[in-house]
Amino acid sequence: MPPDLFRISIYVPQIDLQFNHFLVRDEEPLLFHTGMRRMFPDVRDAVARVLDPSTIRWISWSHFEVDECGALNDWLAIAPRAQAAIGGRDRGGHAFETTYDRASTASSMAAR
Repeated sequence: MPPDLFRISIYVPQIDLQFNHFLVRDEEPLLFHTGMRRMFPDVRDAVARVLDPSTIRWISWSHFEVDECGALNDWLAIAPRAQAAIGGRDRGGHAFETTYDRASTASSMAAR
């Protein structure tokens, strides 16, 4: 792996499953996969070993599920410059990119 890319793995023995999160250390740090809300303290502490969690600028994930973006609001609360950003393809195969402002992200994630 490149020197500024970090994999944060959280193992949950009760279900014998490992969850991976990725951190890119950069001028505008990126966290890929927030993890579930109850994993937030462990992921935050792992990020803190690499950089100050409040400096996260970008938060992204691969799809909308609790293990991918469940802790988004927690990250937005501690990283004041953070912005959620995703991209992909719609059902017609057309590419899209979306960034969310903080207010709409918090309200839409709270409804999930």
